[in-house]
Amino acid sequence: MMLVYPERARSALNAGQTPRPRLPGIPWSALLVSIALVVTAAAAAAVVMELRSRNRTERATAEVVASVERRMDMYVALLRGTAGLYAYDPGVDRDGFRRFVSRLRLDQYPGVQGIGWTLVLTPSEASRVVEEAHAAGVTSFHLWPEHDEVERHAIVFLEPSDARNLAALGYDMYSEPARRAAMDRARDEGRPAATGIVRLVQEIEGDAQPGFLVYVPMYAGDEIPRTVEERRARLRGFAYAPFRAGDLFNTIFAEQNAPPALTIDDGPVPDPAQRLFELDAPGRYTDPTVARVVVAGREWTLEVRTPCELISDARVVTIVIVFVGALLTAFVVRSSRARLIAEAEQAKAAAALAAETEQAQIRETFLGVLGHDLRNPLFAAKANAQLMLRSASFPEERRAGLTRIVTSVERASRLVEQLLDITRARLGGGIKIDARPLALAPLVRDVVEEACVAHPRRVPIELALDDSLVVLADPDRLAQILSNLITNALTHGSPPLRVTARASEGWARIEVTNGGAPIPKEVLATLFDPFKRGDSARDHAPGGLGLGLYISHELALSHGGSLEALSDAENGTRFVLRLRLA
Repeated sequence: MMLVYPERARSALNAGQTPRPRLPGIPWSALLVSIALVVTAAAAAAVVMELRSRNRTERATAEVVASVERRMDMYVALLRGTAGLYAYDPGVDRDGFRRFVSRLRLDQYPGVQGIGWTLVLTPSEASRVVEEAHAAGVTSFHLWPEHDEVERHAIVFLEPSDARNLAALGYDMYSEPARRAAMDRARDEGRPAATGIVRLVQEIEGDAQPGFLVYVPMYAGDEIPRTVEERRARLRGFAYAPFRAGDLFNTIFAEQNAPPALTIDDGPVPDPAQRLFELDAPGRYTDPTVARVVVAGREWTLEVRTPCELISDARVVTIVIVFVGALLTAFVVRSSRARLIAEAEQAKAAAALAAETEQAQIRETFLGVLGHDLRNPLFAAKANAQLMLRSASFPEERRAGLTRIVTSVERASRLVEQLLDITRARLGGGIKIDARPLALAPLVRDVVEEACVAHPRRVPIELALDDSLVVLADPDRLAQILSNLITNALTHGSPPLRVTARASEGWARIEVTNGGAPIPKEVLATLFDPFKRGDSARDHAPGGLGLGLYISHELALSHGGSLEALSDAENGTRFVLRLRLA
């Protein structure tokens, strides 16, 4: 065997020492270890990729389920309000029902075909309903289909009055088995009930879609009867809504940035014969994840697929690159520490970006649910109180109480909006604005006029405005800032009150100034903190939360500007708002 003597070995020979030969097996051992590490790393990478893919699919499925549940809960809430109208005034006529549905603003709730009433009619009542419809100008109204049953459940009112809904008027929904089953369930349980898949009678054109209906029972009296027998005896009809499944779900999933491929089937198991909706976007997708949603007592099965990463190709390329690197590692002494550090930093940045994206999604979902759950009860309370106020038959001595209810609900709505704004700011998402070029002076004049009219103190406000100023601002949010500052001056300050607007050092500078005692330094230091209210604020506005100035400060920052407070005995109290010029 030939021994290799490097330069250091020759020096050892010259010194009388016996050199140790280099064993050729050592590099191959390193290579085998590297290959083993590569195989282990590849297996671990496959497991990690599979887990990431599974987690991504589970998150997408949860988002789909939440979107469907939120939208359907909203529609059921509208139907409960419509049923409440019957409890308040069973004698509502066609025009009154139309005005009620118009106030619901169905155009803001896309996906529902309409909202209607179906009433239980005996033969004598049926004749009266037909005559009333003809007298109201609906000359095509008739009860259909013809049958020998004594009891009918005919569609009496259905809004909006478009061609599809007019075609459904007078239809006896109790004559069709699927509708009858849902109506019986809603009646006996006293809860909303959805049908299975049906063909809507509104399908008068060629683009028919699978449909379903949701019913909310309406009983005689103020409360839901306790027993099934009482519920059957006191049933007067249903508030209901028909849905075209394609229109509904296309609207829901159009709001997602990257809609997954999915199917929605009626029933507890996937069944193409019971398919309500199918979304099949082009591309490669994972195996389906199955989830279930219960809507008004009806179970739907969802199969969700998410886009695949090119896992197989990426794995092959990764293994080849690492294997070549292992061969080089067996013969190269130095390793590229800088490259490893760069890869670690890149992975860290990618992980941080993924975490931030997930937090943003959680934040937006939280705000949507919070706004929905807080606003809906307030909306229902206000709508019912206003309906009773408009009723001529409502006792005059009880109107003052209803007026106080409406005022309290409006104040609660304002507090909800403030809480949503502070939640957006404190969760790190910031308050969103839609900045655009805006003439400043007209907006300031409008806000000052509105504040003076609404405020009980009749204090003149002096204006000194540069009419040429154009700023980059969201008009609604800027009006919110100015309204807070001017209302504070009216409430807590003393004359003279002055609002000025001028250009200063490339910015628009708006000042709201009032006289009176200066704000103490210890209060001034925390003036823009949330839930901070001085003694004067508590005396003048005991119902507030101390959020107005905090939200105004956050809105100024969201505009790329600033808001500061200055106060002394000589110059009074000044709030200085700076905004970018357009």
